[in-house]
Amino acid sequence: MLYENPLNRKHSNMQSSVGTTRLAAAQGVSIVASSTAWYQVLASTTYDSYGLLVNVNSGFTTATNVTRLIDIGVGSAGSETVIIPKLLCGQEGTYTTTGGMWLYFPMFIKAGTRIAARGTNVARALNVYIQLIQQPLAPEGFVYGTYCESLGYVNDTQGGTAVTAGTTNKGSWVSLGTTTVPLFAWELSVKVIHSDTTNVAAIYHVDLAVGNGTNFTTLVQDAHFTTTTAEARSFQAPLFCNHLPVKAGSTIYARAQCSATPDPLVVMAYGVG
Repeated sequence: MLYENPLNRKHSNMQSSVGTTRLAAAQGVSIVASSTAWYQVLASTTYDSYGLLVNVNSGFTTATNVTRLIDIGVGSAGSETVIIPKLLCGQEGTYTTTGGMWLYFPMFIKAGTRIAARGTNVARALNVYIQLIQQPLAPEGFVYGTYCESLGYVNDTQGGTAVTAGTTNKGSWVSLGTTTVPLFAWELSVKVIHSDTTNVAAIYHVDLAVGNGTNFTTLVQDAHFTTTTAEARSFQAPLFCNHLPVKAGSTIYARAQCSATPDPLVVMAYGVG
């Protein structure tokens, strides 16, 4: 299996959407609960960017569980173009406790580009914070894409596809859908299903694969996801970002394993091409 974590590539600059602003529990820009409007996350990229780290935090309320779907877009106000569609969010802990959710997308964004985010459904408010990888010391060593496809979306209330985690073993593979374009870099997002408002404190490992229902090739292995009894989640996906080319028309699957009696999960996959 081809594995490369592009975050290991050497670069001389990372641009943060908060600059030198002091760190906070609610880090970054607030995406208002009752709005599907675009909110500016970064006014302008300083240099060409070859990778985008997205952090979502402060999206939880104890004894409550809602799903929020987020688009990341580029362009001037009123003319935004979606580059990352339907990020599965909701239940993220604060930045200063669980750290929330981190996802990595090896995508090229030109210098001078405005970056924004919006909720595609009305639900609880949350915060979005980004970092950009810039000025690589060897640009030819960076593999990056220009578009992203999401798989596993069901509806705005549930978000992703239901997956039952195993306990002593990994659970069964569940189809998230079929790719429509060639993709090479893989991420996922996972949360407890919206109808479960009393979460256990647990650790989950989540896998992605491409397959035919019988034979599977792993795309992401043992992505680390945690839940708490306060219904706050943590997900540090960039540690598990993987590069493996997948053709259009391929079926993507997910499965999971839990350290305790699992809550029902929903999962979405994201491929960059």
